[in-house]
Amino acid sequence: MMASTPRPVALRAARTAARHAGLVKKLDRLAPVAEQGLARRPAIALRLPAGAAPTRAQLTTMTHALEGGYLGDVSFPWERWHADVPGDLAARLIWEAETAPGRWEAALGAPPRGGRVRLWHPARAGAAERAAWRDTVVERRLTQPVRQAFRGHYPAGDGTATDMFGGYPVAIRPLLGVAVRDGWRGEHGAGLLRRDLGRWRVAFAVDGPLHRGAAGFGFTGALHLQHRDGGQWCPARFTDAPPVLVSEALRSVELLVSVAAFGLDDDPQLRDDARWQTLTRLADRPLGETDRMRRAALRRILAGVDGVSFGDRHVHVGAYAVHLATARVTRDGDPVTTDVRHRVPASAVPWLPYDEHLLERVAHTVLALAH
Repeated sequence: MMASTPRPVALRAARTAARHAGLVKKLDRLAPVAEQGLARRPAIALRLPAGAAPTRAQLTTMTHALEGGYLGDVSFPWERWHADVPGDLAARLIWEAETAPGRWEAALGAPPRGGRVRLWHPARAGAAERAAWRDTVVERRLTQPVRQAFRGHYPAGDGTATDMFGGYPVAIRPLLGVAVRDGWRGEHGAGLLRRDLGRWRVAFAVDGPLHRGAAGFGFTGALHLQHRDGGQWCPARFTDAPPVLVSEALRSVELLVSVAAFGLDDDPQLRDDARWQTLTRLADRPLGETDRMRRAALRRILAGVDGVSFGDRHVHVGAYAVHLATARVTRDGDPVTTDVRHRVPASAVPWLPYDEHLLERVAHTVLALAH
């Protein structure tokens, strides 16, 4: 392997050539781990072979490494950013440059010349700034390679634990699949999933089997924060950790819960009437931050569509309601099965500010009902 080739690129190339199913699964597990390692080594994360246009795999690796840098508050020398980040990638992202010690100025595409450059994150911004960047992304019809303007941000209070993701029924198999990919490790006897983030650790309680190959169901509990003190892990307050790290850790937990809760629908024991009961139970819970970002995006892209309005948990189209967290459709409270694939006019398919299957499904469903 050439020294200038980032390891995840080589893993993705090997994955493309692999034929053995077991090897493909192993490479799929290793690539995200390698990308997380790159995020902690910014000098290597930006390295691309000289003298040739970057390949799609190399751009994907760089994008994932840049996004992973949120957890380590990674920044780059301005000269290094200017020389190594490809223009098309840079143009669709919001950057912050340190124009004076401790003073950061945000710009889309080309930050002002400064000492260091980092990706903008909504946890560092106020409500007005976040709304302004979302409007800009939608008005310019940008598809950001990293979910940024519409990225969920999560304050956790000043305690050492939070139960904001507690009490969800989850399917263990999809929960562990996403957990392993994102760097979580199971402690089966303790009923915990833990993720180490440098000097910080988050531990998520799950009442269910957490060993490799486990299946079945469980219920989520509290999320705890710990800090390394010498050789020991000690409880820590969320306000003691960097706000972006806390936000990203909570975002990772919400991803686990949302994927595993929706995974219940794929189990044959929960289809038909039982499936609707499960969706109804999930629909009654408060919206998570990702769902609120989905609503913020839909408000902008569906502006001007006749008959569409927004409630606390739903997009309403006449007597129909489409749930923002599950895409479940009801009419006057009764469940409705819809097939939107053949009902949405091609000219009505909206542009979406970020790539998400559920966002696309909700948008297409609303447009199908509106037409």
